[in-house]
Amino acid sequence: RYISVTGVQTCALPIYPTDFIAGNSKGTQSLVVFIDPYCEYCKKLHDELNTLLITNKDIKVTFKYLPIMGKNSVVAIKAMLAAKNQGKYEKLQKVVFESDNSLTQTQLLKIAGSIGINTKKLEADMKNKDIQSHIDKTLELSKTIGINGTPALIIGETKVVPGYVSPEELAKMLKEASGPKTSLKDDNKKP
Repeated sequence: RYISVTGVQTCALPIYPTDFIAGNSKGTQSLVVFIDPYCEYCKKLHDELNTLLITNKDIKVTFKYLPIMGKNSVVAIKAMLAAKNQGKYEKLQKVVFESDNSLTQTQLLKIAGSIGINTKKLEADMKNKDIQSHIDKTLELSKTIGINGTPALIIGETKVVPGYVSPEELAKMLKEASGPKTSLKDDNKKP
């Protein structure tokens, strides 16, 4: 089930200013989530991550969005990233991931307005070339490390796990990945 990361050292995974980081930014348990807001397994994982973040105060989750489910995924990702400029990322992210349907830009803007987001600014920010650049860089990174679907997880900066995993399995993998590390030097000590 694990895939070794090739071509890129995961500890050097770029974290972009537009990436959203949830949980403890200094946590010892690191999780990078490649996710699409309209992928059903991603929605399920997103909901479970919220619970995990409440119960585990030592986890840092970095969201990397991959728009693999079509045009509305791109629109939703741009809207969430743009909402970060107004300090409303989490509110819009919650609405998008809880939506039963893939939302159009018109629907997203209407919802954004209803939760206190300045829709004119949001729409202008969605067109910002930096947001498209962020999406392009994330797509390129996913290709470089061999991620071609969502959800995909990088656990402890060492393992790529494609697909959905249960909350129990994820908690176990995070704990194992953050456990004591033995160096080659220690392994070569003679009794």
